[in-house]
Amino acid sequence: MMILIKTFPKLQIITFFLIYFFSCSSNTTEIIEEDQFIEFYARLLIIHEMTIAKEKQAQLVQNLMKSYQVTSEDLKNTLNYYNDHPEEWVPIIGKIRDHINQIKSKRKPDKIL
Repeated sequence: MMILIKTFPKLQIITFFLIYFFSCSSNTTEIIEEDQFIEFYARLLIIHEMTIAKEKQAQLVQNLMKSYQVTSEDLKNTLNYYNDHPEEWVPIIGKIRDHINQIKSKRKPDKIL
């Protein structure tokens, strides 16, 4: 329970940053499917939580996006959608948090993703 309390503020800060970063409106309304978004975004937050060089983080993010076949436009559209629909965003954040905890509990100390 203590891990959730410590991680949740980080999750909120990173989420706020990403929503702010991708807040430009777009004509495309395609969003990432919910289950895929939860898995992708949980791993994205784990990468952003890592204390490694920014270049390494950028490389990991690019690899993650390629692996999930997600473009920056897809991510922007999805974050904008959930930003415009907070009633859907709140449960998604909870699922993302749960998925992060699940990943961290199963991982080996030397393997993050």
